[in-house]
Amino acid sequence: MEQTAQVLRLWDQRVPTTTIATRTGVHRDTVTNIVRAAESLMAGADRMRA
Repeated sequence: MEQTAQVLRLWDQRVPTTTIATRTGVHRDTVTNIVRAAESLMAGADRMRA
């Protein structure tokens, strides 16, 4: 859970995926999956507010 939060913090700072993977020790494909899931959740939240 802490690694996921760290990935999302770095992503929010516009750090490249490969750099996030290196810094967190998470595979780059996993970083991509975490980011895509977060984007999907955010898009859903935006639709609910509209």
